[in-house]
Amino acid sequence: MNYNPDTGIFSWKVDSVRGHFKVGDRADRPCSYGYRRLFIDTQPYLVHRLAWFYVHAEWPPNQVDHINGDRSDNRLSNLRLADHQQNQANSPRRSTKSSKFKGVYKYGNRWKAFIGLNRKTRYLGTFKTEAEAANAYMTVARSAFGDFAYRANEHSDKDSG
Repeated sequence: MNYNPDTGIFSWKVDSVRGHFKVGDRADRPCSYGYRRLFIDTQPYLVHRLAWFYVHAEWPPNQVDHINGDRSDNRLSNLRLADHQQNQANSPRRSTKSSKFKGVYKYGNRWKAFIGLNRKTRYLGTFKTEAEAANAYMTVARSAFGDFAYRANEHSDKDSG
């Protein structure tokens, strides 16, 4: 196989014996939760981890984070090493929540903000508007996680309150 770091795609270098694939065909396939995977000798591998190995000649020690949050975007420029907390910090909000912002929950006619730090939930306060709660979350997230902080809350002051 060949890996193109600019596109994030693995492709075949040779035709298969039985004609299942040809030179240049994409070798990886979609799998659960938006990731892509590739089978080598019947063993499944997540493409983002395999891409890291292909380029750096070492298996990633922890997790490989997709910077833009798109789990199918395996371009090398979109991949970085992360520990579990960093990877979680870069994850989007859960779709079952009452707010459109990560770390923000509706509480009566007010909004509460929480953040997960070191495997503990930290209460950040209760706010009049959803935007104020989102800003509180982002302030702490940027301080705690730096570049790994999920950026969807960044411009919450322009959103509804």
